[in-house]
Amino acid sequence: MNHDSLVKAIAALFPGLTTNPPPGSPAPKDQTSFWIPGLSSKHGRVVRIRRSDGRLKKAASARLLKSDEQGPTDSRFEGSLEDLRRLLRREIEVVRESTNALGIQFPMNLEAGDAKPGFKVDEIDERERVLAHRASTDGTTEARSARDWTDEELSATVDCYREMLSLVATGTPFVKATYYRQLSVRFDRVPGAFERRMQNISHLMAARGLDWLRGLKPQQNIGANVEPRLTAFLAPLFDELEPTPEYADEFVEPSRVVEGAKKQVTVNAYERDSAAKPRCISRWGIACVVCSFDFGAAYGELGEGFIHVHHLRPIHTIGESYELDPENDLRPVCPNCHSMLHRRKSALSIEELLDHLKWHFVAPLPGE
Repeated sequence: MNHDSLVKAIAALFPGLTTNPPPGSPAPKDQTSFWIPGLSSKHGRVVRIRRSDGRLKKAASARLLKSDEQGPTDSRFEGSLEDLRRLLRREIEVVRESTNALGIQFPMNLEAGDAKPGFKVDEIDERERVLAHRASTDGTTEARSARDWTDEELSATVDCYREMLSLVATGTPFVKATYYRQLSVRFDRVPGAFERRMQNISHLMAARGLDWLRGLKPQQNIGANVEPRLTAFLAPLFDELEPTPEYADEFVEPSRVVEGAKKQVTVNAYERDSAAKPRCISRWGIACVVCSFDFGAAYGELGEGFIHVHHLRPIHTIGESYELDPENDLRPVCPNCHSMLHRRKSALSIEELLDHLKWHFVAPLPGE
């Protein structure tokens, strides 16, 4: 195609693009550029076409690759209209990924026949349906993105998500779009698919009360075939991030029943008074108030007198030092139930844990 034919074809296929440059940007006479409205000259150019010979430069990819003017992104276009549509879609996708990473809002309705704003569709399902249809007709790289997700792809996506979480924790700057592109090149799937898969990871994180990666808003439509596998790959991350309670069952000897000396372990723990635990046991007994497990009954002399005590008051409500009422503030619980009480970010109440309990221990009869 020559210059004029390409310009007419692109204008018909993507009426949402414009040949008017952003304010303050020059319009060279030797070429025609197509821009995404509302974006700057640095980010908004999609393609440009030389008037002299019709050579088409993929401007978005050129910015990504930092290629020279006559690099691999600059060539004569000899394909069909559908090939041209796919080329423009890929360039627009590159712009979308880079602008999303910078928090810039991306405009809608660039392509003829696009859904109107506010039209609710399942984005992944719709894209996969369209790509699957193309796969049966042209076998392009983009069409192959409709294939099922492999374990290797899911594992690599989780690894990238985890790495970005680590960078956030250390205050190290990074660009999410870089990870999407790396995965795209490695697995021959469009970058946006990996972004949405990471949004699925955010959904699974949020469902467990864990902090998810900002900028990757939780998205629920994971897919019945993918969700259990993705969850399995995330299990080590869940275990690492879910709070592990630290229990102080060894008591020092202060002069009165006061809890204080706040110290940082995995979570906040408190040194407890030696008189508190016996007074709690004297009031509530030695067996777990949740499951009824009795260490003495189960282990004999070895287990006699062993039990954890649980604070009913949430740790974050306790100050540097406060007056403890062992009979009312503490309850005897076994280590298993103690862990379950602290399983979530906000500790469960005894009553809430009892609602989850499936069975109780029964102490053995004498002589058994």
